Amino acid sequence: GKAVKFGVPQGSVLGPLLFILFINDMNITINGSHASATTFLFADDSTYSFRATKIEQLKRIEDE
Repeated sequence: GKAVKFGVPQGSVLGPLLFILFINDMNITINGSHASATTFLFADDSTYSFRATKIEQLKRIEDE
């Protein structure tokens, strides 16, 4: 198999805590910089949705 160079070993004690800390910071960063952002979190998945009235706004968000 291929050696893993980054991340947290599956089944580790700290894995869930580190995930929560990371996902919380990511959520604060994205929602704080975009008023139109909506976050959907479930278990270990996340999805972000952005609203805009003009296509140019969506293109700008996509480029960030």
